[in-house]
Amino acid sequence: MQTSHQQAYQNLIKSKNRSKGNYDEGTRTLKLHVGDKVLLFDETVRRGRSRKLSAQWIGPYNVTNGGGQNYCPGYFNSRNLCRA
Repeated sequence: MQTSHQQAYQNLIKSKNRSKGNYDEGTRTLKLHVGDKVLLFDETVRRGRSRKLSAQWIGPYNVTNGGGQNYCPGYFNSRNLCRA
């Protein structure tokens, strides 16, 4: 016989997997290749500026190298972190 703690834990795992499955149904994978043009989302807002009125996307940039899930646009150097 299971204790209530173990049963609650199993219900939590089932719920987590069900929620992940529901979320994953609405997502799609992004296939980028070297030479593609991309826009980057810019979360920064300069002091004294409104988030609504500032440009949210910067670019376009060419993808210079990449593989897997991380791609580097052309303006990044080796010290900067690049994510896409």
